Parts: sequence; structure tokens; C-alpha cells
Amino acid sequence: EAGAGLQTLLDEEFLRTLQQEATSGTSAAPDLAALAARLEAGIAKRQEQHRKERGRAGLGPLRALLWLLALVLAGFAGWYAYTSYRTNALQAAVDRVFAETPALKGYPARARVSRGAERIEVSGLAPSGEIRSDIIARLRAIAPDVTISEAIGVVPGAGNAGLAEDVTRLRSQLAALESRLDQIAVIETRLGELTAMQSRLDQLSTIPSRLDQLTTNIRDMATTVDGMAKSATVEGQIQDIRRQIAALAPQPDPRQDLTRWLQSHAIFFSEGTTVRDQATADASLDALATLMRRAGGAIRIIGYTDERGTNERNLALAQARADRVAGDLARRGIDPARLIAIGRTAVL
Repeated sequence: EAGAGLQTLLDEEFLRTLQQEATSGTSAAPDLAALAARLEAGIAKRQEQHRKERGRAGLGPLRALLWLLALVLAGFAGWYAYTSYRTNALQAAVDRVFAETPALKGYPARARVSRGAERIEVSGLAPSGEIRSDIIARLRAIAPDVTISEAIGVVPGAGNAGLAEDVTRLRSQLAALESRLDQIAVIETRLGELTAMQSRLDQLSTIPSRLDQLTTNIRDMATTVDGMAKSATVEGQIQDIRRQIAALAPQPDPRQDLTRWLQSHAIFFSEGTTVRDQATADASLDALATLMRRAGGAIRIIGYTDERGTNERNLALAQARADRVAGDLARRGIDPARLIAIGRTAVL
């Protein structure tokens, strides 16, 4: 049997033929050839229409799938761009914190922001614990919700801060008193000039009123100068301050000089056993050798590495760096028996 659509087409064509015969008023038999031609054309047209409808129906799911894939790709691109922007913005802020800390100049301290700005990894060396704490506090201020992994070591430093402050304070007082002494000298010079002027005015009997006023001014200024000279005792105070500064000055002690130098100096390496700045390292080694020749005794040379690499590799590298410094000192005339080289994998 023909399908429903084809059966309908056949019925429509037969009915159309019968209607034409009925309206023609003739009793002749229908034209079967013309009927067959119309049926064939109608069937071909219906088949073509059916193919088009099937093509449009099949394109819908494919189009929906393409749209869904495009939305997924757009979402991923947006998420990647957002995380990249957030990471780069936080890295720039972290770099500004390090750049705005002058005390870190020359120290290998750095910070890296992880992908997505979820973690800040801080490592390297700092000159003191206070500076290390300040750096961490400033990083927490700009990124309060980000985890901070801190691995900053501190290079031991020394210095008698109290003594330096006392010397600075006394020197400031000395400068202030010397300034006052200069002011008094200027006033005395002007007083001499006014006294000379008074002598000239005494000879002018025609202007007694002006002479009296000038005399009064001179007497007032002389009284002021006498009071300043009596109350200040500037010269005596200057001498007392100079004696205090001389008493605070430390006496030469080669061993203490060597100890202070060791506590405030370090030699930095870039890669392996290559120093970062050869000229600076040579100057430090020359100064250290001079101090050791004066002080005597032995010193301990400790080599360090950063956190990268395995423990075995870092321990061997730290020992090699300590041996490198010991060898440089030995070549400068220091007895190797006075040099104790030790390698460590972390800064304490």
C-alpha cells in the first residue's frame, strides 16, 4: 500500500479528474495518460518537499550542539582570562612591596604568586627579623584572603645601636651649641659696631634725643648679651660633650673588630660556587684576612643554599661554597688550620 501522504495525493488527483469530467458535460472516458502524468509530477513534488523537511529537522540538534560547545569554550576563555588578570595584578602588587623596601637591596628575597592568586610563596634572605616581619605584614595587608608560604632566612647582624644613638645625640647637641656660639659672636660684633656709633653720636650735640634713644637700645642689647653669656656657658658645655664622645669611643680590640665584621657581612653566590659580585667578594675577603692576621684564633665559615633542589644536593653545594671561601682566605695567607668550613641546607 502507498503511504498516507501518497494515498492522499492519489485521492486528490482522482477527485480532480472526476470533477473536470463532470463539469465538461461529456460522457467520454477519462484521459488516463494525463492523469498518470499529473500523479507522477505530484509524487515527485511531495518527495522533494519531504526531503527538505527532513533536512531542516536534522539540522536542529547539530546546531544546538555547536552552540553548547561554543558556550563552553567561551566560559573557559573567560575564566582563564580572569585568573590570569588576578594573578598578574597580585604579582605586580607583591613586586612593589619588595621594590619599596630599601633594606632588601642586595639580598636574594623574592615572592611568587601561584596560578589563580591563591598562594604567595616567599623565600630568600633578609637583613633582620624586623624587616622579614614587616614584609609579611605588608603582604597580608594587600592580600588578606591569600595563603602566604614564608621561607625567608635572616642574616645575623650586629652593631651597638645604643652607642650609635648616644654618639648621634651628643653630636647633635654639640652642633646646636656651636650654632648658638656663632649667634653670640654675631651679636658681639653688632654690639661693637653700635658702641662705635655711640662714640660718634656723643660728638653731635645737636641731636640729643636720638642719642639718648640709641644709648638705651645699646644698653638693652648689652644686658641681653651678658645674660646669654652667663646662662649658656657654651664653651664649657662644648668641652663636656667632647669629653663624653671621647669616653664613648670604643678602644681598639682586634678580636672584637673581627667579631663585629663577621656578624655584619656575608658573601652571596648566584649559581653553584660562583659569587654574585666578584669585586665585592674580593674586597670583603681582603678585609677579613687583614682582621684575622691582627686578631688570631679560628673562625667558622658556614655555607648555605636556598630551598630549591634535594637535601643531598643542597648539602653538598653548601659545603662546596664554604670550602670556596676557606680556600680564598688560605690563598691570602691565612693558616687553613684556623678555618672551619661547614655546609647547611637552611638559614637559621
